[in-house]
Amino acid sequence: MKAIIETPVKHYDGIVAGLRFVDGKAEDDNVTEAQLAYFKRHEYKVKILGDQSKAPKAEAKAEAPKAEEKPAEAPKAEAKK
Repeated sequence: MKAIIETPVKHYDGIVAGLRFVDGKAEDDNVTEAQLAYFKRHEYKVKILGDQSKAPKAEAKAEAPKAEEKPAEAPKAEAKK
């Protein structure tokens, strides 16, 4: 989604959450929900432009494979003769 974001520091120049800020402002066509959440949490001013339904979703983290529910049996020791 397209948004204009203003930093809490008026004349900040640099990159935050993947967006380039010049004089405390950034404008981007592909701001993700995760980026918006970050900026709102950190008191940036966020202005959404256009259709909000086209917001790119943040990539979900891959889940770790699930372990077997039953632990594997230990190998049986052979009896000595």
